[in-house]
Amino acid sequence: QRPCTSDAMRPPSLLLSAFTAAICLGSPRRLATRSSRAMGRLRGGWNTWGSGGGSSWNANTQGTQNPFGGGASASAGMSKKPHNPEGDPEIPSPPSDGITDMSFSPSTSTFGGKFLVASSWDKTIRCWEVSGGGQQQGVGQQVQAVARSQKSANSPLLCCGWSSNGGAILYGGCDGVGYMWSLQNQQVIPVARHSAPIRKIFWSDIPRPCVITASFDGTVKFWSAPFNGVPFHTITTPGKVHAIDVRGSVLVVGTSEKKLVIYNLNDLSRPFKEKFSPLKSQIRSIGVFSDQSGCCIGAIEGRVSVENLKDQDASKNFAFKCHRVNTQTNSPNKCEVYPVNDIAFHPAGTLATVGADGTFCFWDKDAKSRLKVSGRSSIPFSSCCFNHDGTLFAYAACYDWHQGHVSAPKFSGTQPSAIMIRPTRNEATPKPPTLAPTSYRW
Repeated sequence: QRPCTSDAMRPPSLLLSAFTAAICLGSPRRLATRSSRAMGRLRGGWNTWGSGGGSSWNANTQGTQNPFGGGASASAGMSKKPHNPEGDPEIPSPPSDGITDMSFSPSTSTFGGKFLVASSWDKTIRCWEVSGGGQQQGVGQQVQAVARSQKSANSPLLCCGWSSNGGAILYGGCDGVGYMWSLQNQQVIPVARHSAPIRKIFWSDIPRPCVITASFDGTVKFWSAPFNGVPFHTITTPGKVHAIDVRGSVLVVGTSEKKLVIYNLNDLSRPFKEKFSPLKSQIRSIGVFSDQSGCCIGAIEGRVSVENLKDQDASKNFAFKCHRVNTQTNSPNKCEVYPVNDIAFHPAGTLATVGADGTFCFWDKDAKSRLKVSGRSSIPFSSCCFNHDGTLFAYAACYDWHQGHVSAPKFSGTQPSAIMIRPTRNEATPKPPTLAPTSYRW
């Protein structure tokens, strides 16, 4: 079966139509307002974050039709469902197609609060405000999510992110164009351009405030204001970019040639390190450590490799199996392996993985132990992320195309796309040695 990367993510007909789509969203509606008034109206009487290419939504009017579709808000107390075996609170009005990426707003957000954005194959970028679930409020604190706004694009979207101050949302997709959506004045402008779909988009303040985009055209480009269509730096990678992560001054790229290219953003003149992936199969996901001292690499074979950046720490590198399902109880070595679709790091240094087997796991890489494994969902988990303080964990359930278009009717036709938010409490934090769970087989 072809993995969920590059052109295997969708049937060729859809990719062809995506490339012929218009490369700009047109002239969005501009709303002149200051950030304080914007936040007041956002939480007050009308949707200040208008939808530009889509419909606006009055968040305060009872009975008003939500352009996202579905109800306006949701809270804790969900019952367990086939796609949500943990019974975690579900985000209202999820995308109508596969969810490709998610991101929580940073701690320095201009508008305050906690916001979650998600990109989707349905050509929309959607935003929700999330409240509750903090550890300081106690175990009984409910998680509530309210749909706030959305934008429509001309092609399927593959990635999303935030500016460092939380005042703008970044997104890109199959038309090869990256966009910046200002939440203050509602302006959407193209900020990046590639000759193939954009796999990931980031904001970085190193080496200077800029947007970083990685594409299937085999390049990583750096763009800064005034965003005139010319990158100030371009990295050519050995193959298509299948996975990438940026944290602080560390940039790690995984390519279709199973190569890892690591850059120090303070010195873009040459790679800090370049090596082959220690895993035998194709790279699917990458996550940089919270302290920027290394990274984790996920592959389609149900395995994660822990890599330290410094040569003197190379002896600490190791790999472990995950997202595998035993098919025969009397033959533990026979199992089905699934892609590791996403890796997210908790501020405390632990990590989460989600896989096509429909489970999420929390891991303590330093103690080499698994902190938690979820029940198995009826559909794969495609993406995940922690909020800025690690008190909330969001994960998406939808078909990830790891079995190609043949299995699409089985998953997409009968199972919904959904986003769940789980209060982590102490599940994702390191445990004292005396309380640590039994070590998982690494």
